[in-house]
Amino acid sequence: MIDALVRRQNELKKDDRGFSLIELLVVVLIIGVLAAIAIPVYIGTVNAAKASAVEAAATTAKATYTALVFEYESDSDPTTTWSQAATEAAGKATSADISVVVAGTPATADDVEFTATHDDTAIAPFTTSTGAPTS
Repeated sequence: MIDALVRRQNELKKDDRGFSLIELLVVVLIIGVLAAIAIPVYIGTVNAAKASAVEAAATTAKATYTALVFEYESDSDPTTTWSQAATEAAGKATSADISVVVAGTPATADDVEFTATHDDTAIAPFTTSTGAPTS
């Protein structure tokens, strides 16, 4: 029994050579090619997600503004109401890496324009006003 195990161990040692240098280089090359394809796709997906977040922030500010106008409607000066609501809506839609600002002072409730920008300057700003995207 022990002799059989020793023989088997010796046979395994003779055939057990591992991978050659060429085989290892081919594997590293294949991994490199896959990474070269995958990394740009990943970066594109991340940038698309950031752009969607910017658009969502501007749209959120617009929706929040609409709700706040109705909430502040009892104010005696509607211009103050619109400005207050617009500033508060922009503040609520702003996040850690996305800034939302009100462009100008609204003359009417429908004259509000929100612009959302991302800290990453590669992401284009998004502006929305009176319910329709403008850029």
